[in-house]
Amino acid sequence: MGTLYYSDAQYPIRIDDDTLANLKVVLERRLEAGLGLTLSWSEAGFGRSTVWLHPTIPMRLHVDDAVTQVSSPDAVDAMMLEVEQSGGIVLPDGEEGWMGEAERGDAAR
Repeated sequence: MGTLYYSDAQYPIRIDDDTLANLKVVLERRLEAGLGLTLSWSEAGFGRSTVWLHPTIPMRLHVDDAVTQVSSPDAVDAMMLEVEQSGGIVLPDGEEGWMGEAERGDAAR
């Protein structure tokens, strides 16, 4: 599990390592272009949370696993498409990881 520390928020956002590796690429692309996005997730006992990620607000990503995480081009593209269509990314519940539409379709078969 990785962690996203955002601004001076009291609680960090826990994200599975694979999803965090993909999210890192999306954040780099969006924030470097001066564009923000929303990030939503839910946690047991806390309900759903959403933060506005913006280039002017500091954040730090931390991966617990010492092995370098490699992003998946398909997952990054799917996340970028989600951001372009909705303005944000909704992370899945729990530790199941984030899948794009194509991957969700394959999993349903």
